Amino acid sequence: MKHLKQVSILLILLGVISLNNVFSQKRNSSLVAYYNFNQNVKDNSTYNNDGVVYGNPVYVEGIQGFGLDFDGVDDYVLIPNQDQLSLSDFSISVWVKWEGEPDAEGSWAIISNWTFGEYSQQYGLRMGTISTGLTENHGVFFYDDGSEWDWAYGIRNNISNNEWHNIIGVMKAGESAKVFIDGFLFETDSTSIPNIINPTSDLFIGRDGYGESGGQVERWNGVIDELRIYNCTLDYTEMNLNYETTLALYQGANVMINSDIDCTLYPNPTTNIVKIKVNNKDVFNVRVLDINGKLIINKDYNSNFSEVDLTSFAKGIYLFRISSDSYTKTFKVTKSN
Repeated sequence: MKHLKQVSILLILLGVISLNNVFSQKRNSSLVAYYNFNQNVKDNSTYNNDGVVYGNPVYVEGIQGFGLDFDGVDDYVLIPNQDQLSLSDFSISVWVKWEGEPDAEGSWAIISNWTFGEYSQQYGLRMGTISTGLTENHGVFFYDDGSEWDWAYGIRNNISNNEWHNIIGVMKAGESAKVFIDGFLFETDSTSIPNIINPTSDLFIGRDGYGESGGQVERWNGVIDELRIYNCTLDYTEMNLNYETTLALYQGANVMINSDIDCTLYPNPTTNIVKIKVNNKDVFNVRVLDINGKLIINKDYNSNFSEVDLTSFAKGIYLFRISSDSYTKTFKVTKSN
């Protein structure tokens, strides 16, 4: 029995790796920079945008393999500016684990080419409260073509809780900018979206670029891993799958992704009510997202039979993510009226 359990876990792990590889292969051609921090800061895209280490950051356990641990004082990585880092449609994805004071107030740089100057052009990701008027730490995606500095932010109270989180910023040139936290869309901005950003300065990991926002934005205190920059807009399905599979790999594949668990959802299509049957006694969570990845329902259940009411929502496609401590399964549901 023990041997069978070990074989099952291995098969689950191989399945997760396979899913993750599908995602990677699909988008490898769009990567302009990729840093896995496996004991170096080399760029694993085809562009060789290798970094230069300053201070004494330490290679530690990451979300996949190794990650780079920054001390928040003088550690950072510099990536010289290159033509391919001028971007129009683009996405930035990173995994981070904060190691500073939980729920500290402020703003901390993750990746940035911010610099002083009225016409400076820049983009990047931060964690913090500055510039948003909120008190919770959250992921911030900023972008500026020299005409107006703007941002999208994802409110999530526990992003500074010393656990791994995935932050993704996505910009569609001239149309929209979105920020995703842990696989969910948290904000869409459609005002003053640049058509292209030609960075004024080099790119930094762990600090906020030249000038460092006049001391307002602090250096990162914690681990950064799996940093990717794409010259395309990732879609929600890709981001959600990548988040779930990466986290499952880190957890040792104890969470089964889209496995053949005894869980059913009906009717589908539906007019209003969706019924969920789970043949075990686990407390389970249901998250419902619209087709753009926006979280619209988040509720826990402790009954084998449950119902979700979509009456107040428009007709269309919805994603139901059903999860417990031992599994995660995603369904696509059509609301017909």
